[in-house]
Amino acid sequence: MRKFLFSLFIITLVLTACEKYKTIRNDADSKLFIYGRLFIQDSINDNGVEKPLAKEVDVFLRYKNDSANFLNKVKTDAQGYFTFKNLVQGKTYIVSASTETGEGDFKVSFAGESEVLLNESKEDCTPVLKFDRKSQNGVFYTIKDNTGGLINDCEACFFSSRQIWLRDTCSFGLLSIKSNTKGMAIKTNLLPGKYYLLFKKQAGALLLQHKDSIDIQAKGILERGITLQ
Repeated sequence: MRKFLFSLFIITLVLTACEKYKTIRNDADSKLFIYGRLFIQDSINDNGVEKPLAKEVDVFLRYKNDSANFLNKVKTDAQGYFTFKNLVQGKTYIVSASTETGEGDFKVSFAGESEVLLNESKEDCTPVLKFDRKSQNGVFYTIKDNTGGLINDCEACFFSSRQIWLRDTCSFGLLSIKSNTKGMAIKTNLLPGKYYLLFKKQAGALLLQHKDSIDIQAKGILERGITLQ
């Protein structure tokens, strides 16, 4: 009888171990996944058209209630598609990504994320990357004339010296940028500190001007609207 009970105990242990191993294997072979594609709203004022981000970008995955730790990172293909595999049903995930457009001093960062509750075997996810106002610094101007019309091709010159700024010439400025067809002028990745700006636009025989001074912080985009006179 003792031999029978001992054998039964051993068989129970083996079956329990096998069931535990089977559970581990089922988790590893999970068919649950998130499939998606990145989109970008390539506009500073968030009014742009959303379009697929056709480039390779790192995409990150984390649990919704844990912003400090990432579970996984994958790279999109050349068309912006990505997949996260072996996920847990019933969990809420956050999928996030970021990218830059432009070159050199005119780089602009875009970022976005999507929340996904994984209830089915597959969940689609389409994060939209928008102008990132938090992780980068700089200034964003909307430039108008005295009738409210938007001014394009307006030169904005940056100075660190107030004395040079008062000369009303861009000849000794640190850098200069120009507004686009929507009257927008932006400069990111500036060193924190105080800047003086001179805006100039030649409209026929009339020279329109404006002066401004700003304080740039380590993070955050300063948004301002000005009128040339």
